[in-house]
Amino acid sequence: MLDRLSGLSGRGEGYQLLMSDQASEPVTDTSNPAGALAALTAQLGRSERLDQIVHQVEPLVERLRRSGAAYQALRGGWLGHALHPALTDLPLGCWTSALVLDLAGGRSSRKAATRLVGLGLVSALPTMATGVAEWGEADARAKRIGVVHAGANAMAWVLFARSWRARHLGAHYRGALWALAGGAAATGGAYLGGHLATLTDVGRGVRSAAPSPPPWSVPEEGAGPLTRVEVDIDLDTGDARPPGIDGPFGAAELDERT
Repeated sequence: MLDRLSGLSGRGEGYQLLMSDQASEPVTDTSNPAGALAALTAQLGRSERLDQIVHQVEPLVERLRRSGAAYQALRGGWLGHALHPALTDLPLGCWTSALVLDLAGGRSSRKAATRLVGLGLVSALPTMATGVAEWGEADARAKRIGVVHAGANAMAWVLFARSWRARHLGAHYRGALWALAGGAAATGGAYLGGHLATLTDVGRGVRSAAPSPPPWSVPEEGAGPLTRVEVDIDLDTGDARPPGIDGPFGAAELDERT
């Protein structure tokens, strides 16, 4: 059983190996609320019940993938990195600002709050589209978390749409209550989005035509010490070797080569 590890070198301090494979999960301390929440999120990634939803969505995303240029544009190919995280600031910023005006702006700010809710609804649409494109490149566990993330955000959109409609009908207080509910759903979706962005490889793929560097190469003379290398670790035997190199390859041999 092989797992991909990243080794960070430190001359005189040895090598510290950090787990970075998508199939592995970070160890969390469930004795505190943050750890318990992280463990619950990891449980979503293991829940095969979500596969039914995943399998229904995958053909739709595959059609989008076949569009080629449009799909790559949504993934941020023209930008050099994922577009989705940057766009999330627009709807979340608008909706949060509207909530602040509801709570502290008084009657004079009602029109501005209504406009902000509407702007958030409009800007959420391209944001969702870029999220779908990123989801298409995720692994199985990230896709399961992703459908819950998308569901929470879709619920937030519907609740804020109810808020916008109520405000336009003159029921501002009811609209503010709908917005509070939408803000709660958006916060849950944002937490799951943060998990996907920081603890999985979602959104980290190559966005340009530039070739990727090889997973392993011996530095040329005078190039300085090696500071990072990926190695395959056999968790049953403890053997380690860089990708593409046959046979056991441990930390001692790595140090000799660098």
